[in-house]
Amino acid sequence: MDIWYLHGRSKPEDLTDELLEAQQMAKQAGKARFVGVSTHAGHADLFPAVIQKLPHFDVILTSYNFTMDPRMEELIAAAAKQGIGIVAMKVM
Repeated sequence: MDIWYLHGRSKPEDLTDELLEAQQMAKQAGKARFVGVSTHAGHADLFPAVIQKLPHFDVILTSYNFTMDPRMEELIAAAAKQGIGIVAMKVM
């Protein structure tokens, strides 16, 4: 598969060592090209946790639209600066 997301995570504690290890094993075995996390909420806590786990994560699938907290711009910029791809959902 191209991207394996840990879906619907909103807290740093949702990123357990067991899940991260399973993703890395799949990536090393060539079963996943990239690994990431998807989130609908908890952005302010989750984004820094994802960045701290570098180089594990390649991409974040995140809700992003005009109703979001203005800090989203900073969070996205911080992730992008570290080389983490951003895929936006719920943009309308």
